[in-house]
Amino acid sequence: MTSGVVGRGMYDAAGAWGGTNPFPGTLFVLTHRTADQPAAEAGFRFVSDLDTAFAQAAEAAGDGDVAVGGGADVIRQALAVGKVDELVISTAPVILGAGKRLFEGGSTGTWTSRWPRFAAGRMPPTCAIRS
Repeated sequence: MTSGVVGRGMYDAAGAWGGTNPFPGTLFVLTHRTADQPAAEAGFRFVSDLDTAFAQAAEAAGDGDVAVGGGADVIRQALAVGKVDELVISTAPVILGAGKRLFEGGSTGTWTSRWPRFAAGRMPPTCAIRS
């Protein structure tokens, strides 16, 4: 990942990652409250619409990848407009509330899945899906 796009809900739920972007590259936060923009050196940029978020993230990434970190609403929007080439889903054996259905409503296009071998370890099981 060279830059990324997340929703405001994920940003807030993560406690703004302690005020500093922990990921490589700039993290673009999709929000209706852009006036809350943190200082530039924090590594976050608040944007108000999906197209702007992806355009700025792609520019920041250059030849690198743009990751979409969620939440579910942002991922669904990105899927609906064809911004996702590969979807990697990590699972954890916990329930964190009601949650949102990732593939609910609207077309998400045609996808094929490749399931990796599952093994016990420190990382959660992962499924990669390509368009």
